[in-house]
Amino acid sequence: MERILVVVGSRSIGDTLCAIPTIRHLNKIYNKKIHVFTYQPELFKNYPYIILSESHEPKETDFFIETFRIDQFVHTKTDIRQLHAISSNFQLKPEELNIEFYADKYKDINLPNNYIVIHPSKTWPSRSWEKFRWQQLVDKLNKLNIPIVIIGKEEVGEGGTYNIKKPIYNIKNGINLTNKLDIHQTWHVLNKSNMIVTMDSGILHLAGTTDSYIIQLGSSIDPFYRSPYRNGTQEYKFSYVLGECSLFCASNMIHNINHNKKHKNIAPVAFCLERSESIGQDVEPDPNIYKCHPTVDQVYDEIIKKYKIKKNLNKGIIKL
Repeated sequence: MERILVVVGSRSIGDTLCAIPTIRHLNKIYNKKIHVFTYQPELFKNYPYIILSESHEPKETDFFIETFRIDQFVHTKTDIRQLHAISSNFQLKPEELNIEFYADKYKDINLPNNYIVIHPSKTWPSRSWEKFRWQQLVDKLNKLNIPIVIIGKEEVGEGGTYNIKKPIYNIKNGINLTNKLDIHQTWHVLNKSNMIVTMDSGILHLAGTTDSYIIQLGSSIDPFYRSPYRNGTQEYKFSYVLGECSLFCASNMIHNINHNKKHKNIAPVAFCLERSESIGQDVEPDPNIYKCHPTVDQVYDEIIKKYKIKKNLNKGIIKL
């Protein structure tokens, strides 16, 4: 056996990062660097146990593994990290599901102290927090003099069960770093922050490689299958803020059967599967339909509870 060649089948940043626990495990059991072909090579370029491959075609002597074969698994009902592992014919324990990231050197961009990062991205309607809510949240935090840093890249898109570009909402009254950072500098911005607020996204998984506090906003996929593992648990420095609907319809196999007659075929999870009128409506999420989305007050209250602010007689409100 000349090489262990792993072809990471996912194309998005978050799904691709979730291959790391599998690649790390293969490196451990074979005690050799793993050759990896990925559609996101910038993510993996600094890993000490990875050799990037320019080709996904195996040699005759290779041990060949292709991960993230979502045609064989219902991805909304499978842990996103285990999708890579199961494709490699094993599963991982919770303590093996953490993801580390090897970033390029930080380039100083004069960040404020004790800031909160937000990622106001529009993706699927069921996992896009409404623009007006992002703006209201920022406005409320501005009144407490809490610095807000806005990140994301507008040109990023995703295909698969639902094809969409992922624009970043234009949110005012924050430090706007949209389209100004590569993935490595984005990591540093996340790592230096006090807190990160995001929906299920690539930023969620990148944030999960830092020690910063994460607030994940509720959506239709059960967070058990998506929320980051750190220190062997999904509860370390983490809050999940859910709206009034806790059905997690995208992770409910009943909807796969109702829409496709087969439990292996994925239902249109981009929408509210409890509300048929939402399906196919690629518009701004309707807060009257997507009840899994939290309110502004819910998110604000969780931030205040975890941010731990106090009054300073001379400077207003500052971080402890």
